[in-house]
Amino acid sequence: MPQGFPWNKSRWNHDLRAYFQRCIALRKAHPALRRGSFAVLLSKNDVYAFARQGEGETVIVALNLSRETQDVSLPVKGRSKAKTMFQDVWRTASDEYPLVRGKLHDLKLAPRSGLVLANVRA
Repeated sequence: MPQGFPWNKSRWNHDLRAYFQRCIALRKAHPALRRGSFAVLLSKNDVYAFARQGEGETVIVALNLSRETQDVSLPVKGRSKAKTMFQDVWRTASDEYPLVRGKLHDLKLAPRSGLVLANVRA
């Protein structure tokens, strides 16, 4: 028999709740994730990447579905200014990635993981 929401906090999956809170905070912090254009950048070898653009911002999400590390380069030409730096806005180690000749080169995607990158300056 279906049950309603478990209001007793001791029965909640607190790790899952924290994960969704991070997702919501990321979406609130980046307008491009709420409104704007959508374009697939790559869909190959268990890697899927897309760009969202809006309100002067570009956000790139790259996901690795495989069980192996994937090195990818993403075509971003025309989606951001030529000298833009992208910053990892999902992980706590805020690595930066330069846009070189219209691509983000040599992104290392750990197994079953992803990157969320946002343009930080031009």
